[in-house]
Amino acid sequence: MKCRDMKIAMIGIYGGMERDFNPGNVLIAYYSKREIEKRLKFASIDIYSLDFSIHNITQKKCCFGETPFKMEITFFSTNKIDELCELFCAKYQAVVIGGDIVIGLSDVFFLNKLISQKKRPMILLNVVSSLWRSHLVSETQKSNLRRMADSCEYISVRENYVKDLMKMCGVEKTINVIPDPVVLHQKGEWDTPEEVSNFISELKKQGKKIVCISECFLHTRDMVEALIKSSVIKECTVLFFAYSRRYNHSNKAKEYKSILNEHCCCFLDYLNPWAAYSMIENINLCVSNAYHCCVAAITSGIPFIGIDPSPFESSRHTDILCDKEQLEKSILKVEVVNNDHSGVSLQKYFEKYLKNELHFHFDLSQERQKVEEHFDQMCKIML
Repeated sequence: MKCRDMKIAMIGIYGGMERDFNPGNVLIAYYSKREIEKRLKFASIDIYSLDFSIHNITQKKCCFGETPFKMEITFFSTNKIDELCELFCAKYQAVVIGGDIVIGLSDVFFLNKLISQKKRPMILLNVVSSLWRSHLVSETQKSNLRRMADSCEYISVRENYVKDLMKMCGVEKTINVIPDPVVLHQKGEWDTPEEVSNFISELKKQGKKIVCISECFLHTRDMVEALIKSSVIKECTVLFFAYSRRYNHSNKAKEYKSILNEHCCCFLDYLNPWAAYSMIENINLCVSNAYHCCVAAITSGIPFIGIDPSPFESSRHTDILCDKEQLEKSILKVEVVNNDHSGVSLQKYFEKYLKNELHFHFDLSQERQKVEEHFDQMCKIML
């Protein structure tokens, strides 16, 4: 088959859970599509995104139409998956499942009607993730996961614990552990929007470093205490930034503002994913519970404190890089902060930053090479 004849369907949660356009979900679609198109120049790629906010409907929409990052996405409700599977069989040569947490959020991604067909497109897993843990999955879930994996021509997952989960479910095929495709992001890759550059310029007039906070899991009192006791509130400009609708960061920022008043500033409007990353590129410390907000900091060479909500030692946050030891100084568990008194743990992390003890430069050459090789391998299989 020639590349010019190939049609590929990318299916995932690329528009966010409820079409909230969570930056990480969108950017996984952006980088995956970009990298596949680089290698299969004449292939046609269509994006399908599960949308939990709609019912009994499929909608094709042009998203980010006023930006250089325009993309068309077909949003679908859960009950439309069988129809889509029929469409995939009729129209496409390859179906790429992936991006972020698609295992366990919905049975949609098991593609049961597709994999039951004798004649069907090839199926590939593109750096998928899961919140499932080996000791918490049922026998039915194990069977569904194994059946899907056995139907794939290629399997790649984002975290080592997801590989362990698949092995425990009886998957015998090769399981490749690949960093998130968004690690391909590089600072200055696109122009900073005027809205962001003007806002940052005003903040910089204060002559202080900018500590940018987008989090929703910590006790409000603990964050306030940590900022005050560490003296960050005096030495830095504290910015509460609405990074993600999924986490209601804007509402949480308003809550902090009501307490700290003139001692902090806020950016309450949600930006498109590329503008949100541009904001992170232009600050001095990033504090966030959002996985891809941490990725934005790492790929931009910005020190960060990742507020990790997972109770498990190994998590999405701890597996961002191949070398976990690089991340140890920057990852802080939510339960640690919420179980201590008055934000002492977070205070110590802020003090590390003020003493220049947090990592601000991570060598991503290994991660980026693995992602490049991943797309090389996946596209070779699709040829």
